[in-house]
Amino acid sequence: MKKKIIFDFDGVICDSTVECLYVAYNAYYIFINQKKDFKNLIDIQDIDQNFTALFKKYRSTIKGANQFYNLVKYIKNNKINDKNYEELLNISFLERNKFTKIFYELRSYLKKNDLKSWIKLHLFNLNVVSFLKNIVNNNEKIFI
Repeated sequence: MKKKIIFDFDGVICDSTVECLYVAYNAYYIFINQKKDFKNLIDIQDIDQNFTALFKKYRSTIKGANQFYNLVKYIKNNKINDKNYEELLNISFLERNKFTKIFYELRSYLKKNDLKSWIKLHLFNLNVVSFLKNIVNNNEKIFI
């Protein structure tokens, strides 16, 4: 049996933008309120459409989870635009490691406690998924 190794560059198999939006938005509120409560999350439909549009616009420029804090903060404060977004995303803040920890803990919590809903936050490329299913159906192993 041959092994196939497939590299998934962000967005090839699935687009995680909405999942990142949901996790970052909720992690931001948990962080600023200093309440680590993963049970009372803001629903994805309750996030303002203008906020969502700006988040999606700048999401591809994010280089790490701690930059999501700045992205959410400056969109909420109406301070981000095409001229200043790189500068704003790179502003360091004192507790960025704490925010990053909350971000990844929340993501893990969602996967563990509601995998079906977490998966629905992703947009899958059906052509790639079909290709991967064909490989698996041919009893070939794949590693992504």
